This record gives sequence, C-alpha cells and structure tokens, in this order.
Amino acid sequence: MSRAVSTLVLVVFAFASPADAQIEIDGLNHYICHKAKDSKFHPDKFPKEAGRDPASVTAVELRDAYADEFFGGLGQRFDFKKYAGVCAPATKEKIVPGGTAGDGNAFSIVDDTLHLVDLQVKSSKKDADGNANPIGTFVKFPKGIQHRVVTQFFDEVVELKGPALALIGADKDDHGVRAKCKADVECASIPGTVCNPDTKTCLPADPLAGLPGAPRSGPNYLCYKAKQQAKQPPVLVLAQSQFTEGVTDPDEPLLFSVGKMTRLCLPANKAGEHPGADDGFDHLACYKLKQATKYANSAKTPFSSAVGGFDPGKAPKYKGGTVAVQTFNFGGRVLDLKGAGEFCTPAFRNTVGQSDGIPSCGDGILYDTPGALFEQCDDGNNDDGDGCSATCAVEGGECGDGVTQSALGEQCDDGNTLDDDGCSSTCQLEFCGDGTIQVGLGEQCDDGNGLDEDGCSSACQVEFCGDGTTQAGLGEACDDGNGSSGDGCSSSCVIEFCGDDLTQGGIGEQCDGTDDTACPGECTASCSCPMPGAFRLDSVAIADPPIFTGTFELTGLVNGLIANSVTMDTDPADGLYDLSLVTLLRPLGGVGTIDLGGADCSSPSPTTCDPQDPLNPLDGFTTAPYASFFAGTCLAHDPAVVGPNNNGVASVAINAPVAGADGCAIVAPTDITLNLLGLELPLLDVEVAAEYSGTPATALANGLLRGFLDQTTANSIILPASLPLVGGQPLSNLLRASELDTGPGGASGWWFHLNFTGESATWTGP
Repeated sequence: MSRAVSTLVLVVFAFASPADAQIEIDGLNHYICHKAKDSKFHPDKFPKEAGRDPASVTAVELRDAYADEFFGGLGQRFDFKKYAGVCAPATKEKIVPGGTAGDGNAFSIVDDTLHLVDLQVKSSKKDADGNANPIGTFVKFPKGIQHRVVTQFFDEVVELKGPALALIGADKDDHGVRAKCKADVECASIPGTVCNPDTKTCLPADPLAGLPGAPRSGPNYLCYKAKQQAKQPPVLVLAQSQFTEGVTDPDEPLLFSVGKMTRLCLPANKAGEHPGADDGFDHLACYKLKQATKYANSAKTPFSSAVGGFDPGKAPKYKGGTVAVQTFNFGGRVLDLKGAGEFCTPAFRNTVGQSDGIPSCGDGILYDTPGALFEQCDDGNNDDGDGCSATCAVEGGECGDGVTQSALGEQCDDGNTLDDDGCSSTCQLEFCGDGTIQVGLGEQCDDGNGLDEDGCSSACQVEFCGDGTTQAGLGEACDDGNGSSGDGCSSSCVIEFCGDDLTQGGIGEQCDGTDDTACPGECTASCSCPMPGAFRLDSVAIADPPIFTGTFELTGLVNGLIANSVTMDTDPADGLYDLSLVTLLRPLGGVGTIDLGGADCSSPSPTTCDPQDPLNPLDGFTTAPYASFFAGTCLAHDPAVVGPNNNGVASVAINAPVAGADGCAIVAPTDITLNLLGLELPLLDVEVAAEYSGTPATALANGLLRGFLDQTTANSIILPASLPLVGGQPLSNLLRASELDTGPGGASGWWFHLNFTGESATWTGP
C-alpha cells in the first residue's frame, strides 16, 4: 500500500524478522560517503581563500524541522569550517541472511548527477561582521531526547547530539585515482591530464573546467550525531557509486558491511534558498560503512553461507582519488578522497511519542503489505468498537466477506472487493445515476441523474446526434440515425427543407434559394431548375482540315464512320445510340449557359438522354455562356485557315449559321474536349453556333463548331488500332503540314471546323 507524503512514497515490506521493516522513498538516492580534504591545488584553505565574502560562510542560517520543535521557530546559524567528505549516489542491494546476491531488495540510482559534500559546521555566536548572533542568545540542542528512525535497514531509537556537519547539494567532476608525477610525460597514460606543479599529481590543466556553468542549488541537510539505544546486527549490502565502479568490474558492485548509525540528517532551508525544505520528510540516516575484505562470510556475522556470485578470497578495495566539486555558495573546489566511510539511506524520523511521518496504526492510512506494520483497516483513530480496532484489525467481519454489515457502512457485500459488478470494492451499491461509470454493468456514461436528453440517458447510454432518438434537450430537431446530410435531417440533427438555402439532393432538390449552382438565378420555389432546352447532335461531320494518308484523302471515310456512330445502335446493340453529344441550353432561346458533353441517348428517336454517371450527371460536360441572336451571321469560317494548302476552299462545305426569324444560339469561346470515334480531341478557343428551328426551337440546324488543335497534342494522340488504314498512327500523320495554322498564343496546329445538326431530346438529368 503506498502513502503520499509530500513528494515521497513510503512502503513497508516483509523481511525474515517480524521486527524488520523496509522503507522505500521514491525519488531519493542512496549515498556512499568518502572522507575528503582540500587538495594542494588550492593555495588558500577553505573558507579563508582570497576573495571569499565572510557572509557566505559565517552565521549562515540552516533551518530544519527542529527550528519549530526546539528553537521557537528560529533557524540555527553556523560557521562553515572545512570540507570533510563527498557523498556519491549509489546503487544498493541488501543481502538477506542465509541467502545469496539477488535475494534482497535492490535500489538503483535516481539522479546520478546529484552529489553531496560534507562541510564541518560550528554554531555561530556572531555574524560575518563580528556582531552578536542575530537570532539572539545561543540555544544548544537539547540532550536526552530520543528519536525513532525507520530506514531500509532498521526501525530503532537513537539519541541525537548537536549538529556538527552539513550536507550540501553539489555537482562533481571525477578525476579518478591520482597518479604522482614530476613532469607532464609521466601523465601521458592518463588522457587529458598534465603534471600539476602544486599537487605533483596528474590532473587536467584546469581541474574545475569540467564543472557546469551554473552551480546546483541544494538540496541541503543539517546532520546530528546519533547514538543508538540498542545494538543492531551488521547488515551486508552490495553497493556501487561512480567512485567505486572501477575497483573490480564496471558492472560489479562491492560488498560492504553496514554498522551502527553515525548521524541523522534533516532537510534544511539554507539561507532562505529553499522555503519549505524544513518541512520535508526526506531525511538521510548515515551508517558506518566498512568494505568486506573477503567475500566469504565471517563467523562473526549471522550469515550462514557465502554471498552468491562471489568467490571466497580477498576483495579489492577502493583507495581514493581526486574530484572537483561545485556548490551554490562555495564555488568550485578540488578535493582528495579516501576510502568509503559511511552509507546514507533515506529515512523517516520522529520524536518518540509523536507520529510525525512514521507509519502507525491510527494515522488513517492503510498499510496492508505484510511486515512490521500490517493493518487490516485504519479508520484514523485507536478506538475499539467502530469496525476497526485499536490495533487496526477488522472487527466483526469486513467488506468482501459476503455478509452485508450496515454497522460498518456497507450497503451490499457480494463476497469480493471488485468494482463494476453492482457492489463496489467498498461495499457500496453501484447503479446507473451514481455518477460513476460502471463498464461492467453496461454503462457508457453516468452523469449522476436519471434524466434523458442531457447527453447521458436515464439508462446511462451516451446520447448523440445520429443515435436515432431526437433529444430536444440537446438542441436536436430530428434524428434519423445517421450522420449524413441531404436526406431531410442534417448531420447536426437539424431539419432540412426546401427554402433553407441548402440543396438537399437526397430529398429531390436541384437547387435551394441562394444555393443555385445548378441553375444560377433560376431556382424555382419548389427547389428545382427549369428544364433546359436539350438537343442531341444527330449529325456531325469534319469539314476542315482534310484528312489524308499519303496522297489519299480520308475525309469522307472518317465522316462516314462518325455518321454511323451518331445514327446507329450497333456497338453494342443496347438500345442506345453509339455516340451521343448533347447540348443543354439554360434557358432555351434566351441568354444563359450551355452544357456540352456526352450522354446515353435512346435509339430510335424521339430520344431520351440520361447522364452517363447518375451520381455526377454533368461530369465531363463543358459549361459556357451563350446568347440568342435574331439578326446577322452567327458564325463563319476564316478562309485563310481552310482548304488544301489553306487556299480558302474546303473539301466539304462549311456551315455558316445565320439568324433568321427563329434566331440562333452563339456560344462564347471556351475549351472543349470532343470524343469522336474513340478519340479525345482537346480543342482550344472553341466557338459554336447553330440556327433554331421553330419557336420554341425543336431542332438545331446549320450548326458550326470551330476550335484549334495544337501540333504537339496531335502528335500525342494515337489513332485506335481498330480504324482501317490509319490505326496506331499519330493523328498528326493524317493532317498535312502544308495546312498548319497559327492558333492561341502563336501555337502551331490546325483549326478544326465541324458541321452539325441537333434533334430535340428529353433530358433526365438536372
């Protein structure tokens, strides 16, 4: 069971002895601490080096939890004397008695950059300027007060004495084991080092250069000497820090014996830098550490067998080295290290008789993992008769025993402590409307009420647009069970109707008010477009340029094939003309637009024409403006671009539509792609005109279509292999170079002239 304490987590685990407990505090390192002293690299001793501001090391306030407990809320002030040690983050694994390596609980390094330096401190009676201590009369730390300390090793009582050391958060740059030297050449085997004349050892030219630019600010601890009230058996641990990892193998820890507690370090707010740090629970308990000289167990220890994974024999020892450290107030310093002397581990503590941070029955937190403290319940008091006894044992049954005990506040008891089955893990009834979603009961939602039309129904199902039920409370006017628009009920559950300015094809609309793309300005009150004047071209012939293969003219042959496809139903015989080109005039006989494209038209005439793609009825059509005229020539050819060698005399007479009494239709220049005999002809600057027959027109007569085909495009168009004589050839092979014309943008090509007529047709599309 986990317990949140500030940013810490405390867990109790079982060990061999019932009194043995382990405290795991997430987010904190273990440390191996080494004695240290100033290297000869520094000409001045700390803290009296040149340039040092006395205020940074004299009468510095360190405020810990004892400030409120023993000093009336005042922080203690100290003079910093000298460096005493460096503590490096370490891995740790406890060796279980009678077991082997790997049987204990292992902990890795949380932050491998966070080191701590030991500084000797002395209670200050004056400030940096020689004035009296600003906190007034100096108060000594009280004697004889016992403190309970729980760590990963022991749960024990100690007596603390006044502080003598402070642990200050630091950055570190390790320079390894120092090699003696007299000249630089002797340091060649240690990359990046030179012989330092002050220390006569191999060091980097600037030993402080590898430290970060901005020093670390904390964490900081104030450490009190600890005297154990009862002797504890030694503990074997496997541990490794950055200083010790090279002693044997980089991946192999060393074996240590952890002895008596030497000090307890409380988190401290140094000089006001970390407000609130003195309220923290992240203590460190430090124990005397001795490296095992042999891997085999000694008769003096309670361990009955050798530590697995290690061979009996003499163990290598860490002999010390040199390290550069940097702290927030004290700057950079090069220190010489000795062997490991202490092991510091996360700890909880309180003054005996208090319950401040150490797990206990009655603190309202359930510790249900077997160990020194195992609770069946914890109701926050030490009273009997309320369902949870003074020793935190369940009285008269418990939730999950299959018996509903109303005295314990149970509403149900289904014999388990699972949620989502109608009876919760706390024996409370689960139901639709309790505000908790029970997926196991089929609930999709639960908004804590039994109402519909608020997004979660009275049956705890999600209500949404598209679920087939109209929820007026959600602003829905309809709900047809889908998320589609255009069918009378939109995708946002709004009713669609003729007159809402949105064309809904699903309910038969062709247009709707301002949404009149299909017939601009002509949408009727019934949301339909006026029927266009529809004509099917019932004759089409190429008048110019002439079609040749070699010296043999094929114009007549080609026109005969076109005529067959326009007038016959043979390929295939399916009741449809083989080729149908349709013009749709909107409106007929006035000024508007014309659509020109292919359609499926019934044979024989009178004909009905259907869109080739019902879903996209005008797909492939070209739309252009057109106007009706009732006087003059509607369209004529340019003699300079027709006939053999452009002599002005075409081999087939070219139509010249004239506006008579019935008038004619003239189409504004546009680009059109015509499909003739399986060929797609992309013509540029196409002009179209035809005479009306009748009022209103029932046919188109004397029609002319004129457009330009550039030479490059003609080269790329390959004639169908099914065409006799010319199949498989580029279209340009059939067009003589002597008749090349100049088209839009100065392009070289041929002006095509096609004669046509049109019969009235019934159009089934829009």
